[in-house]
Amino acid sequence: IQIGERDSAGYVTLVQIGNYQFTGDEIRYALELNSSFFRFEDYEGKIRAVGKGIGHGYGMSQYDANRKALDGWNFEEMIDTVSEMGLACVEVACWPKGKAERRYAGVSHIDVADMTEEKAEYILEYCKKKGVEISALAFYPNTMDSDIQKREENIEHLKKVIEASARLGVNMVTTFIGRDSQKTVEENVELF
Repeated sequence: IQIGERDSAGYVTLVQIGNYQFTGDEIRYALELNSSFFRFEDYEGKIRAVGKGIGHGYGMSQYDANRKALDGWNFEEMIDTVSEMGLACVEVACWPKGKAERRYAGVSHIDVADMTEEKAEYILEYCKKKGVEISALAFYPNTMDSDIQKREENIEHLKKVIEASARLGVNMVTTFIGRDSQKTVEENVELF
C-alpha cells in the first residue's frame, strides 16, 4: 500500500495497492474513514489507516456535541436535557426528515419544512419556559455535491432553514459550503 498523490491541501487523491489504483475517496469510504486526509502506518505488524478531520476539507466542525448526544430525541427532549444541564443556549439541528446518508446527518429537532407561525410560537414559548435560547439553526449539507440533484435538494432545504430562523427570530444559521469530492480544492473555489 502506498499513497501515490495528495492535493495541495494534503488530501489523498491516489492510493496504489499492488497493481491497483484507487482514489482517496474510494479508500476513505471503503475503510469508513471520516476524511480523505489520512496516512498509513505500521502498527503491531499490520497496516493501519490514520485519518484527520471530518470530511469536507475546509477545517470546520460539522457536528457539535449536542447533536451527537441527542440524536433520536425530539425537540422537547433535547430542550429539556439542555435545560437540565444548565446551558443557556443551544444550536438546534434541522436536517430534513428521513434516513441519514452519513453519520449524524438526519438529526432533526425542528422540522423546518412545515414552519407555521403557530409552530414557531410553540417552539419559542417552550424554550422560554425551560430557560434555553436557540443560538442557531443548524444544517450542514454539501451544497457543492457532485450529484446535481442532491446539491439542489440541499440548497432548497438550507433556504427553508434560513426562513425558519427568521420566523423564530433566531436570525442565525450554521452551515458550510461543502465540496465536490471529484474536484481539487482549487476547482472547488472556482465552482463556488
